Amino acid sequence: MFEIVTRNPQEIKVATRSRELFGDLNELDADIQKVGMLNPILIDENNTLLAGERRLRVYLKNQEKPPKDLEIPINWSLITCRLMTGLSKEDMIFIEWIENKRENFKWFEEIGLKLRLHVLWSSQANSWGYRDTAERLKVSLGGLSSDLFLGAALKQFPELKNCDTKRKARGIYQKVQNSAEAAVAIQSLPKDEQVRLKEMMDGSAELAAADPVGSLKADADSQHLDDLMLEQDLTPEDLKDPAVLEALKAQLAKLTPEDAGADSDDETIINTVESKLPAFTYEVCKFQELLPKLPNKSVGLVEMDPPYAIGFEDVYGKTQGIKSSEKDYTVKELFAEMEFFFDKIREKLLDKTWIVLWCGHEHTEPLKALAVKYGFTTQKACIWKKPSGHSNTPSTTAVSNYETYLLLRWGDARFNTPSLNACIDSDTVPAGQRDHQWEKHKDVYRQIFRAVAKPGALFFSTHAGSGNAMIIASVYGMTPIGCDIQKQHCFSFVKKFKAYHTEE
Repeated sequence: MFEIVTRNPQEIKVATRSRELFGDLNELDADIQKVGMLNPILIDENNTLLAGERRLRVYLKNQEKPPKDLEIPINWSLITCRLMTGLSKEDMIFIEWIENKRENFKWFEEIGLKLRLHVLWSSQANSWGYRDTAERLKVSLGGLSSDLFLGAALKQFPELKNCDTKRKARGIYQKVQNSAEAAVAIQSLPKDEQVRLKEMMDGSAELAAADPVGSLKADADSQHLDDLMLEQDLTPEDLKDPAVLEALKAQLAKLTPEDAGADSDDETIINTVESKLPAFTYEVCKFQELLPKLPNKSVGLVEMDPPYAIGFEDVYGKTQGIKSSEKDYTVKELFAEMEFFFDKIREKLLDKTWIVLWCGHEHTEPLKALAVKYGFTTQKACIWKKPSGHSNTPSTTAVSNYETYLLLRWGDARFNTPSLNACIDSDTVPAGQRDHQWEKHKDVYRQIFRAVAKPGALFFSTHAGSGNAMIIASVYGMTPIGCDIQKQHCFSFVKKFKAYHTEE
């Protein structure tokens, strides 16, 4: 039971409470000045506040500076209280819960209260779990577990309280958590793996074997190196000679800021490039050779864009005279490669990882079945809608102006964004700007990677080609590793990668 008493507002003690924001008190203040305080505040025998902190704050404010010309006389030095005795700690929390169960609570205040109750009940019963708390509060188990998880996150990242809704806060925290998991995975690699990975990711170590120009990356920007090679009539083949490499390095080391086209007070172009260039590696080899070098549980996103095995020369070459500049696969070659990929990539992946697999539409279903065989979760094929396409018989057959890709999930991978459209709309790379015939526009990767990238983890491109996927992966905070059997693509990528990160 309770009794009505009066206390000096200064005597009321405010202990730990879940309410953090009190809103605009002016309206409440005006109401109390007009008609008095209709509902007493709640206190216990120790003068500890149980409910009514907004009313108490109005009294404390007016006690310091009493308003004049009130319609009714109010003694601000005494506040009416409802005294409740013999309460347990649980009762006190429940009173706050019941008192504020209206829309007054902010989302994080409600979550904080649920967390406090769950912690209290768990400390009183060894076998207490989420289900017990959900039943006591009469809320859903799924909703409660999600709220308690977010409540614990709020202690680490109080900035999440700035989000309008808990859904937004949960989404932001999920991104932070994914990045943290990726960073921890990389940092937890054995020391020898970390050293080897660092050597791979310096942008030149693994590139040098196939592209000696890459080994000079730390010494000069690509344009200046090209100039030196042109002056001395050197070709990439000449750079395989160690003596030639050393001679070039010696000449590059003598460059001055004026030689590089910079003002004398500026840093050289070399330093400018190096200070901004993220780590990467691009090898000239088959992905079957590069994949084993990747540390286990380090890859957070994979893009696979193999030849489609659709008989391009037969389909389009004979009727439209379009020749393929890239080697196509036979269906047998494609599925043999995919079998190897699905089997070997699993141990390299982080627990929650997406794979973007480009493929001809006629192969989507058998490839999905193969992915499921190796433990991946599949969904309906996605498409990239292009502004133009081809058809053998345009008068009777619709023009094919799209490409298909599969999104494969490893573990409980979730999008970084609320959703991802199954159809993305993007231009193609203009013909005169392509490094190779099937190059995909960077915007295609931006639209996809925004939803599936995992900052802090490795990105692996099995058939890197132009390397546009690697560039965009680096934009989203991933460390790109890629390979291709065409040496000219490797040369082109290094230049583009440098240019993108120094000009953007």
